[in-house]
Amino acid sequence: MQRSIVNFSELKKTSDFRIDAEYYHPVFLQNGKLLKRLVCIKLDEISSIQFGTTPSGANFKNDGVPFVRSQDFVNGYIDTENIVYISSEEHLEQIKSDLQKNDILIAAVGATIGAIGLCAISKGNFNQNVARIRLKGEHSPKVFPEFLFVFLKGRFGQYQLGKLNTGNAQSYLNTSNLSSFTIGVLRQTFQKIISKIVRKSFIQIEQAQHSYRQAEGILLSELGLVDWSPKHCLSFVKNYSDTKRAGRMDADYFQPKYEEIIHAIQSYFGGYDTLGNMVAIQKCVEVGSGEYLDAGVPFVRVSNLSPFEITQEKYIASTLYNTLQKHQPQRGEILLTKDATPGMAYYMREQPPKTILSSGILRLRRKN
Repeated sequence: MQRSIVNFSELKKTSDFRIDAEYYHPVFLQNGKLLKRLVCIKLDEISSIQFGTTPSGANFKNDGVPFVRSQDFVNGYIDTENIVYISSEEHLEQIKSDLQKNDILIAAVGATIGAIGLCAISKGNFNQNVARIRLKGEHSPKVFPEFLFVFLKGRFGQYQLGKLNTGNAQSYLNTSNLSSFTIGVLRQTFQKIISKIVRKSFIQIEQAQHSYRQAEGILLSELGLVDWSPKHCLSFVKNYSDTKRAGRMDADYFQPKYEEIIHAIQSYFGGYDTLGNMVAIQKCVEVGSGEYLDAGVPFVRVSNLSPFEITQEKYIASTLYNTLQKHQPQRGEILLTKDATPGMAYYMREQPPKTILSSGILRLRRKN
């Protein structure tokens, strides 16, 4: 059981008189004490904060002005692969929520709340679930955007975001919450080092994405699917025997586009096989949120997995890890998500440190 003892005078200091227990969680209070050791400023002293808007009746397009949503944040960068677009006219109608390079974006509503993105595009817009932080420039204390991005994404930032969000059925952050955010300002020489590392990481992400697209292109070329585009059919006819053989009768399962993919694979001149014949499939484990810690052995969930990396967010005790060691992933395995966002795959090129995977992830190990 965790508890905090707070004087009533501390409650009165909050702008909206917060009395909810989560606001005074021990880790949040400890985080505040650590920040007091630094030279700190409030976020609204160095930046302007703006929430976005979705154009009324907007029909998203395949080109035009990029329109960023919270689901477009992928581990700190804006994923332009699946981004949607709005027209130039719609962009001008909501020019107050325009995007510029080095703007920092925060997912401020719902399941992705607290996700951070550093904008690398020179022109764009964003929706109402996202807050834009734009540094004021020369007349503010000098803060590098990359440093602020890392600070917000790191422990000091995420604990504050966890503390400041409000709401009952759905958590959210508002302008008042973000304005009171505390930033520790470090020496500019240190900020420059962080800036260089962040920029280098973004370059490497772009290179990885380029190589990944090349690999996909080779695969599709081999299967004869380079110019193939999936088409969702509103209606089609299937025999009852087909549903009986599949053991299912939901329409999505029998979409013709899936049959086209399977036919292309089965027609490949090099042959084909089913996944179950090629790999051993092992389910992982769910420990429950009550076991989550702020430090310890990483507990990897579906949201921590992408084709390029595994991020760390939740942790479990070493004693619990010892009882679950059979779920430790090994080098050479493929991790495949089966829940939430099914089909996300990650290849273990190197032996990972101590790690436990959630039940939403499968471990695939080659049989030969």
